Amino acid sequence: MAPTEALESKGHRWGFLCEADIVEKPRRRMTRGLTIAAAGGELVAAVVGGVLGGRWLDHRFGTTPWLTAGGVLVGFALGMWALYAAVSQE
Repeated sequence: MAPTEALESKGHRWGFLCEADIVEKPRRRMTRGLTIAAAGGELVAAVVGGVLGGRWLDHRFGTTPWLTAGGVLVGFALGMWALYAAVSQE
């Protein structure tokens, strides 16, 4: 099969690549990178929220390191869940 026939079989007339073929791959890569970066931000926000919530609860109930540690674990688990959900969407 000649190169022009291969391109024509993919819908490219005259054997030229259209603009969508040139732009699509970098756009997909950038979108995936931004999705992962946003999910990483959610992970950090969940852990920070867990720490702050745990510290507040520790101060309120006088259980100093325990609720903060629990908040870190819950925040990390929720952040990992959000990261998995964002990455598995693709």
